[in-house]
Amino acid sequence: MIMNFRYLFLSLLFVSVSAFAQQSERVYVSSDRDWYAAGETVFLSAFCVDMDADAAAFSPVSAVAYVELASKSGRVAGTKVSLIEGRGAGMLTLPRSLPTGNYSLRAYTSLGKEKVPESKVISIFNTLSTARVADGVVYGELPESLSVPSTAKLSVERTGERVLLTAPEDCNVSVSVFRKEPFPSYNNWGIKGVLRSPAGPGAKREVPEYDGEILTLRFTDAEGAPLDAEGASVFVAHPGNVEDIYASSLGRDGLARFYTDNLFGHGDLVVALDASALPFNVEVVDPFVGVVPDSIPPLLLNPSFAEPLSALNVRMQLTSAFDADTLYTHLPTRSLAFLPDECVRYNLDDYTRFATFQEVFVEFLSDIRIRGREENLQLQVRCRERTKGTLSFRDEPSLILLDGVPVLQHRLITQLDPTLVTRVDVYPRICALGGSVYSGIANFITFKGDMGGLRFGDNVKILEYDGPAFPVSFGPTHDDRYPDVRETLLWHPLVELKAGEPYSLPLFDTDEDLVLVVEGLSRSGAPIYFKLESL
Repeated sequence: MIMNFRYLFLSLLFVSVSAFAQQSERVYVSSDRDWYAAGETVFLSAFCVDMDADAAAFSPVSAVAYVELASKSGRVAGTKVSLIEGRGAGMLTLPRSLPTGNYSLRAYTSLGKEKVPESKVISIFNTLSTARVADGVVYGELPESLSVPSTAKLSVERTGERVLLTAPEDCNVSVSVFRKEPFPSYNNWGIKGVLRSPAGPGAKREVPEYDGEILTLRFTDAEGAPLDAEGASVFVAHPGNVEDIYASSLGRDGLARFYTDNLFGHGDLVVALDASALPFNVEVVDPFVGVVPDSIPPLLLNPSFAEPLSALNVRMQLTSAFDADTLYTHLPTRSLAFLPDECVRYNLDDYTRFATFQEVFVEFLSDIRIRGREENLQLQVRCRERTKGTLSFRDEPSLILLDGVPVLQHRLITQLDPTLVTRVDVYPRICALGGSVYSGIANFITFKGDMGGLRFGDNVKILEYDGPAFPVSFGPTHDDRYPDVRETLLWHPLVELKAGEPYSLPLFDTDEDLVLVVEGLSRSGAPIYFKLESL
């Protein structure tokens, strides 16, 4: 039965990949503004468009977009954005070492890597250094043609302490409110320009990423050659999140691919290889194209920028020092649950504390038993039969986790100090992971989430990994005790405007001029760019 299911799954996967093999996607990313100080965070809103549709429409295929910030010398920073039905949001932290100049901001999916269009230009000012982009800065007066006019008809009405924004038809947009500064915008024509502009050369088209990033790891031996362990099982996990566990098998080329549901945020990635081919090295294969822009307009500097740049520098440092990220509201993300619904939870503090896990299993944790000794020791989870519904131990292996990380050598769990573990979650259901079937799952959860200081074997490596940034929005601080020093005062990357229905924005208590920018796409496929210079 399991083999028939696998054949059916592979057949459906082949049909799905073939159906989307020729589909083309383009991605535009709007940002909370067009200029930043080096070290600030760029907030992003992604619009993934199906270029094969009769009218511009969001693509439901890809679940991740790749964003690159580049100078004429190549990529200087990058991030990933999770997509749901063609829309997503994220952020990009600018390195403090970036020299002053203009940079190209581009985005694409695995279906759009062949030709990556220009997206927009952002200006970066390094307020702590005199470094300049080579041949990328000029001095002079600012021509009027650099301002970008609105291309959408939205109405704005002030009522009491609110601002009402109304669209004539349904729209999906990003909304930003920021302080008005004299820095120019460089003909950023928004999503309209991405849809109509010619695309530059990119990389080879890849398999569609339906549920999230296809994470690829490269395994090599001590000589740097592909690791000779074809077919060996490989696991990856984010410590602390039991849902972020994936399995694959090693190919002849030394590559292992994991079809993830997007591993969010920056952190450690634990890689476990179930093979005797040691020692080995492993690295994450870079998914970015690394397109070098053909041209970027030079940044115009003017003596009138001196005071605004000084204020920008102060705001940047204060925002960083006072943890402005505590004001963020996290937006929904896609989630495909891996664990079964049925869970038996053992809170170890509810029982007598024993010195070893062997005693724990015997005395009260009866859903787990030990079989074998020393190197051959295995933990088995009592599992529910599919037909009878009764619980019994089976011959198939069980999946044993420690803080969500697979432990392939079960004897390591028996060597763990039980006083470091707060609870054990037992899932008494047969489950499949990466082509393998397991008789139940047991997850041992420590108090500190640090895996109890367990020393893994040489088959386990820990890598630094950057997944898609968590999507966030933010608005007023609602705290009159402290001045609001942020440059961007409101940002919402995923706003759905309904035709004729007002969208409410707060009025900000400030004497400074504020700018409102709305970007996106209407239901009819019309590009939207709306800018109000004095909110």
